[in-house]
Amino acid sequence: MRTFFRSWASGFALVVACVSSAASVYAVDFGCLPKIFGPCFLKGSHTDALPYKTPPKGTAPFFVEAAKKDLSVREVLKKAEPGCFLFEVNPKAAPVLLQGRAWKLGLIFKNGCPTSVDRGSRQGVAEYLLARPYSTLSLLAGLDEAGEDPKARMSLQIFGDGKELARATCLKLGEPKLMSVDLKGVKRLTFVLGVYVASPGLKNPARASIVSVYAW
Repeated sequence: MRTFFRSWASGFALVVACVSSAASVYAVDFGCLPKIFGPCFLKGSHTDALPYKTPPKGTAPFFVEAAKKDLSVREVLKKAEPGCFLFEVNPKAAPVLLQGRAWKLGLIFKNGCPTSVDRGSRQGVAEYLLARPYSTLSLLAGLDEAGEDPKARMSLQIFGDGKELARATCLKLGEPKLMSVDLKGVKRLTFVLGVYVASPGLKNPARASIVSVYAW
């Protein structure tokens, strides 16, 4: 009987270990993401990005490479919360305004999620399987300056293979941030955008976005 219980306990421990391991690897997949609270969103230790690095001459924007299938797009539209999606900006879509410039390529909340009738925080996810090795990712993150909510705030998390590589929190309207991230050895790249709307009912709600995205 003692041997039976010992075997059962060992087996149970093994199952728990396997589940825990799988959960840590697939945390981003299943939406087990850090919750966002109020205007400053993510709590816990802060992960700094690398100093911004200018892309080498001739480097194509990340989303242009994705469109050419240089990247394997796993699920560009990935639902993190009801009604919240991220989608790629393209030349046919309304551009994102950052630093006074209209950007035609990037990643934003679809339809300005959260909607103009919402107040509070939301987050959305977009994920890519990298078809080839990269060393560095650089981007510009910020709230679309066409938005009319002066108290809106934005957060961005970047994950590589389920591990947080960098984050930017509490970004204000008109104050975008340049970021660079080490992509060495990364096969699965995930962006998590969070946005906090303070003033519902506006014609142009806050839109979290990333543009000028390059990987090389």
